Amino acid sequence: MKQINTAPFSDTKIVESWHKNAVSWTVAVREEHIESRRQATDQAIINALLDCSPGSVLDIGCGEGWLVRELGSRHIPANGWREG
Repeated sequence: MKQINTAPFSDTKIVESWHKNAVSWTVAVREEHIESRRQATDQAIINALLDCSPGSVLDIGCGEGWLVRELGSRHIPANGWREG
């Protein structure tokens, strides 16, 4: 069986990629440039959380924080944490 080279997917490469792309990703999310998120993904995540009737939410790996802001606008206490 052929071995798959996973080096491009190492933790170091992922972190480097995030730092390289974080600013443009944040702009894309905050300015709603990603159509699939506008049309379905974001609302599906919100609906799944609301179905659980959370008293509060901890978003680990929150990225730029859109979910924390959205839940806050719905009066659901939420905190986000991300590395770096």
